[in-house]
Amino acid sequence: MVTPTRTPEGQPILCPVCGKPVVIEPSQPAGDAPCPHCGCLLWFTGTPEPPRIYAFQEFLISDRSVRTKEQAIAAILDRLVEAGSLEAARWQGVFAAILKREELGSTAIGGGVAIPHAKYSGVGSTLGAIANFPSGIDFDSLDGRPVRLVCLLVSPQDQPGEHLRLLETVSRKLTDQGSRLRPVT
Repeated sequence: MVTPTRTPEGQPILCPVCGKPVVIEPSQPAGDAPCPHCGCLLWFTGTPEPPRIYAFQEFLISDRSVRTKEQAIAAILDRLVEAGSLEAARWQGVFAAILKREELGSTAIGGGVAIPHAKYSGVGSTLGAIANFPSGIDFDSLDGRPVRLVCLLVSPQDQPGEHLRLLETVSRKLTDQGSRLRPVT
């Protein structure tokens, strides 16, 4: 008998990959979470809630000295601090978390679009910023194109399901937008 991977949060489930018991504490909204033993993505059902609406800061960063993904991420975080959306004391931790995620592989999704993201325990709610870099930046994109549109996401560590759903939604929307962007020359 195969144990279903859909179960209410807070109730035990056996991971279908490693077979170990898993209990995920309820979160709002309920959703998917990785198995703490093997990393298999498990889906947890819950009470449906209305979708959250996120406000993303929007920035135009025309500084031509910003050429790399590290510089671009730093520039966006600087703007978030200036706007009062990110505490200056959290800047370094958020920066390190995003770069650690980038070590796993570039978050440039092609078409001149990148979505650097991370989960970080030092933020109380999801941070989002969309930055336009008209001159293009090197983000180690698989298609080799410079990135002009960067959507940065940072979510609290304890909201992995919400982070993944927001990342999926943003990725889908920006992939559509990126296909309409002109190549940077």
